[in-house]
Amino acid sequence: MKNTLNTLAVAFAIWASADAMGVNGSNRNPNPNPIGSDCMMVHSTAGWQRMRQRPAPRMNRMEISFDQGGWTVDKNGYPLVFPAIGHTQPQLEQYSQYKYDQRFPFGKMLMWVDADNTNYGISGGVYGVSRGVMFRINDSDGTLGDNQGAVRVCLRYFYAND
Repeated sequence: MKNTLNTLAVAFAIWASADAMGVNGSNRNPNPNPIGSDCMMVHSTAGWQRMRQRPAPRMNRMEISFDQGGWTVDKNGYPLVFPAIGHTQPQLEQYSQYKYDQRFPFGKMLMWVDADNTNYGISGGVYGVSRGVMFRINDSDGTLGDNQGAVRVCLRYFYAND
């Protein structure tokens, strides 16, 4: 799938989770009452993992947050990191050919959106809604075996007029 992607780099403010990061979530949806939510654990030792989403009519925005866990692309060499940022160690750059997506750091959370056939490096935040999303760690399929950890990802959905 990766070789046929027409990917698009999208920059988002580091939001992730105000509680987990201690950051003011300035791009959070101002309405605190979502119409629904879904959560899943995304494991660092697996490739793309599809989020099961419940249908909700008229929704047009989803808020993504990471509220538990951490992971690493090398359990014997590097500590667990938060997926909004990924690994920042410069010595990892010599292994860049093992990244799933070269544009983002190792360990960054990646999101695939079926609706626009696009791969994003995400930090959390508010997005247009999609009926098909998948998540994974930024590490190549062939090198997932030495990874460790998992991250809980949650989507909250909002009505079009909120």
